[in-house]
Amino acid sequence: MDVFNIKRGSTLPKLRCEIVDEDGERYEIDNAVSVTFRMYDDDSNLLIENPAEMPNDFTLQYSWADGETDLPDGIYYGEFEIVLDTGEKLILPTNGWISIVIRE
Repeated sequence: MDVFNIKRGSTLPKLRCEIVDEDGERYEIDNAVSVTFRMYDDDSNLLIENPAEMPNDFTLQYSWADGETDLPDGIYYGEFEIVLDTGEKLILPTNGWISIVIRE
C-alpha cells in the first residue's frame, strides 16, 4: 500500500502513482482516453472524482484543487482509473489503495 502525506489546506505536492502491477512491472499504456482520480473516506463515501493526468508513459498524477484537502485529520483512500480506447479499464494501484494522510 502506497502512503501519501499532505498538510491540510495544501495543493502541493501533487499525488503521483506509477503504472505498475503488484510485482512492480510496468504496464505499457499508449492508448489511454481518460484518467480519473477518486478519493474516499473511511465509510467509502466518494469525496473526489476528477480528471487526472498522465505526464509520461509510466506515471499518473493528480493536482489538488483549492479546498480538496480541507478535511479532518485522517487517512483517506485513493485510486486512479485509466480507460483505454478499447473500453477496457485499469484501476491502480492493483492491490489495495493509495493511503492519503491529511494532517494539520
